[in-house]
Amino acid sequence: MTAVVCSPDSNLLGCVASSLKSEGFHVWRAEDGDRCVQLCQRHHPELVVLDEAMKDPCAASVMTALRDHADTREVRIVFLDRPDSELG
Repeated sequence: MTAVVCSPDSNLLGCVASSLKSEGFHVWRAEDGDRCVQLCQRHHPELVVLDEAMKDPCAASVMTALRDHADTREVRIVFLDRPDSELG
């Protein structure tokens, strides 16, 4: 199984990636939404984890981009919401 984890927070990125690896996932990491979309289109993951704290593009825009592309339309997407994140 393959997952793409996207967060501007390198600590969170590492923590989530480590947890998924322990569950048997091969994990690709992205620090911004554009890179996330590129990785998803290239590797066709079963799971994408998006940090709500992402900006430019925001997590919702990344989700829309994935849903608009035939190869990534069906991917499962999980949003991480942290109390200290500023949604926008």
